[in-house]
Amino acid sequence: NPSHDHSGAFSFVIFGDIDEKIFTENTPKTNSQYAGQLVFHYGEKITGLQQTQLNVKPYKGLMYVFPATLQHYVPPFFTDFTRISISGNYLLESNVR
Repeated sequence: NPSHDHSGAFSFVIFGDIDEKIFTENTPKTNSQYAGQLVFHYGEKITGLQQTQLNVKPYKGLMYVFPATLQHYVPPFFTDFTRISISGNYLLESNVR
């Protein structure tokens, strides 16, 4: 996935099944040292000089909730290992009775 954000208030991802061998065995190389990880970007976008990133190495059962407008992506990885994740977005309505 290229870097993106979502509409709404919050987004989430739950890692239901992931073979952690993705990060430990000799898997084919990619152009990113963070292949298969969840990467968040935050900070000033104008020059990129003030931009920071947070890398999250997923494991089975991990749930991550974050602001929907936070830029994020998963660098590609090439392996036969299984990886299942569930993601979605929360929309908070102001006219709830």
